[in-house]
Amino acid sequence: MMLTSPHLGARHALPGPRYIGLLRPSPETHSMLAAGFTARASATPDWTIALETGSLAVAASCDAAISLGARGIVVGEIFRKADGSRVTHFSLDEIERIHASDLGELTDQYWGPYIAVLHDPDRNETRVLRAPLGDLPCLLVPVGEAVAFASDIDLLCDFGLYDPAVDWSELALHLARMDRVTAQTCLWNVRELRGGTTEVIGRAGVRTLAQWSASKAIGRQRADTAEAAAALVSEAARMSVASRAARLHRAVVMLSGGVDSSIVAAALVEAGIRVDALTLVTRDARGDERDYARAVCEHLGIALHERLREVDEIDIMWSSAAGLPRPAGRVMWQESIRHSRDLARAIQAGAIFNGGGGDQVFCSLHSSNPVADAMRAFGPGRAAWKMAHIMSGITQVSMGRILRDAVQCAWFGKRTAGPTFDTSLLACRFEDFEIASSEPPRGGILPGQAAHCRLIAAGQSYVETLDPRSAPPIVAPLLSQPLVEACLNIPSWLWFEEGMNRHAARRAFALDLPESVIFRHSKGSPDSFTAEIFETCRAQIRELLADGELARQRIIDRTAVLDVLDDPRPPRDNRFRRVLQFAEAEAWAASWT
Repeated sequence: MMLTSPHLGARHALPGPRYIGLLRPSPETHSMLAAGFTARASATPDWTIALETGSLAVAASCDAAISLGARGIVVGEIFRKADGSRVTHFSLDEIERIHASDLGELTDQYWGPYIAVLHDPDRNETRVLRAPLGDLPCLLVPVGEAVAFASDIDLLCDFGLYDPAVDWSELALHLARMDRVTAQTCLWNVRELRGGTTEVIGRAGVRTLAQWSASKAIGRQRADTAEAAAALVSEAARMSVASRAARLHRAVVMLSGGVDSSIVAAALVEAGIRVDALTLVTRDARGDERDYARAVCEHLGIALHERLREVDEIDIMWSSAAGLPRPAGRVMWQESIRHSRDLARAIQAGAIFNGGGGDQVFCSLHSSNPVADAMRAFGPGRAAWKMAHIMSGITQVSMGRILRDAVQCAWFGKRTAGPTFDTSLLACRFEDFEIASSEPPRGGILPGQAAHCRLIAAGQSYVETLDPRSAPPIVAPLLSQPLVEACLNIPSWLWFEEGMNRHAARRAFALDLPESVIFRHSKGSPDSFTAEIFETCRAQIRELLADGELARQRIIDRTAVLDVLDDPRPPRDNRFRRVLQFAEAEAWAASWT
């Protein structure tokens, strides 16, 4: 195996921000714990005590913290929404507004991968805010009467504030939630602050406030024409990518040849970053996108590195999510990690960019919701009929069914969404689960807008699985707050034109990319590689799961899982992917136990 540790990375890669904080009920309590915390932080190379108020202390990697005066800090990278400029310090007026708003000013006027901490001695409260869609985590654990919070579990363990243990009940729930992340993690007593939420810790206990949500962002600047929609996407996407890359000289972009990653590549080039593209190929033709990737690189004048996904490099016993609070990885991601880090080290790139979240941000719906929105906006006439024809072609569903569903959605409240949980091959019964639903959108939002909000929630779940210890960092710039907010203010029917989805984004970059790529209808898939992993590693997977902890804890249906593994026929349905998900979860749990 040639897989690199999550802690190793490219030379000259910018280290990701990391931090750890300890909040005590009062300056007098847990004094020995506080003294040990301060001593440990002071003895850690390249670290500093960034904030200390008596009952609160926060340590951070050097240059990671920006002062909010004597009572607060921002850790991570933060940019101004107005122009995308990176904040290196706040003025006194800015600090005053941030304090007066109880951190609300940050989500309104700024964005980026950051957390903010603000202590109010008058109310004896401390507020911790995680940025909307921010990929800098905030994990919280109780330490007696105190509370510790940090960017990663490693720090909590290194400071002696946490002894990791798997929460098997939460792990079972995680496997049923279909990748939807909640505040509960799969580690005992560890909660994660979701993006856009504030944790308020004070005399009255602990409460969580929704500072930002996708539905609250709708209505700020609406685009009513295709031209206005493309302009909105163009400006926000270019600014978001440029801001995230501004400190870099060179970057790797994971280029599939699809629309989303191609847009990221074009925006990086426009920002003046030296870009090397990496495309991964499977032996099956459906996973070979080299022709499209080559066209993009030739058009942009950047180097393309072509690499083959090798099943022999896959280690079933290793989890790509090792060290993270939940098994959010995928077995097939190992090859993406290996190749991208190898290339980043070879060319001394400072970050690895990808097009993650593009489907969600650019409203790639496969339902009748856009038709319902058109009916509500323009009535059941020509506009709705045109949209029904487009969505019928995209979804491969008959016009009649599309129109019937749209009427139900538009005026009778029917929600066209897929299942929100999956209990297949699990030992737990359906009634054993309390599946938390995503926040319901506020009233007055059209069905397609509500569906777009749900897509954004799925995208946020992706960005919240990125590893803060990764060097070089992995960046998904399409899941940036300014771009997300811009896209949420584009009516759903403007995303679907000329028989294609994501039309506003395609039009925004039509002059920057080859027509064969930006207006392509087909999309490749690495599914054959996933099937190859299952076939090649079938015996190892059986050994891992037959007597593993998931079976011992009665999380998986051992008999049903072994039936899938012992079926000699080639993989025929989604059950083999489910088994691979269990293998990843088993390897993740083993990394803690």
